[in-house]
Amino acid sequence: MLWRKTMSKAKSRNERNLNSRDGKWYLDFTFHGKRIRKFGGYTKEQARNTIAKIRMKAIDEETGFRKPKLEDPLFQDYTEEFLKRHYVRRRKTGVCHRQYFNMILKSDLFKGRRLSEITPATVAKYHSE
Repeated sequence: MLWRKTMSKAKSRNERNLNSRDGKWYLDFTFHGKRIRKFGGYTKEQARNTIAKIRMKAIDEETGFRKPKLEDPLFQDYTEEFLKRHYVRRRKTGVCHRQYFNMILKSDLFKGRRLSEITPATVAKYHSE
């Protein structure tokens, strides 16, 4: 009988790290020797998801799968880099690409713009001109 009481009150392995206080769920666990304590959410499910996200982020950083922050180059710099890579493998195609990029770069729509500033609307406007 005593065994049943202790087993029914014992938390499962995944639930040990979750604590509820004042209607909020908090996390308290150790991951790779580092103790992590923080707010997990207003429901138990949110807290479980938060633990999973924290663990995945730590694993990604550890294994090097974390996405690097990408810089936002100028369109002209991007075209030069593109041509360097593709001109070596396919010379005829590289010549065509160079001609197309030169025509595009003459337009005021693409001069001095960053890649993130070029939208489908910009391309449509270029085509209409």
